[in-house]
Amino acid sequence: FTIIVWVRPTSSQFMEFLGNGTDSTSGYRLFMPAGGGNLCRLMTSQVGANQTNESFSNAVAINSWNCICAVRSGASGKIYINDIDQTNGAATHLNPDSSAQPVRLGIYTDEIIGTFIGTFGEAFVFNRALTIPGKTLVYQQTKWRYQ
Repeated sequence: FTIIVWVRPTSSQFMEFLGNGTDSTSGYRLFMPAGGGNLCRLMTSQVGANQTNESFSNAVAINSWNCICAVRSGASGKIYINDIDQTNGAATHLNPDSSAQPVRLGIYTDEIIGTFIGTFGEAFVFNRALTIPGKTLVYQQTKWRYQ
């Protein structure tokens, strides 16, 4: 699958970009974890397990527009920010367990935690892993809105 979001965060706290399910239970998530570092994390979850990829620290610019793209292809995950591969390390992703929860934009769970602080531009979710030219095309066709 592929998730692409255009975001302009105004804080470096824990913030959800887009997700479905919860940690160690089910689903997938794209978010900025707690603890600062201005990084991005892609997580897939099953009962009792999570697999995670992170971007390099300071990859997400605060008070600026970021195009964050997470691509899961087979067992690998990649994180691209502004069309540049920012994946720091590798994880072996398993298929996420299905979740009955709705896909959420800018909030982690129904408990109102991980609320996104800033401005959302657009969000795209594809049920397939976009190729490098495919995700670059989406970036190139949308970036003019965020300059």
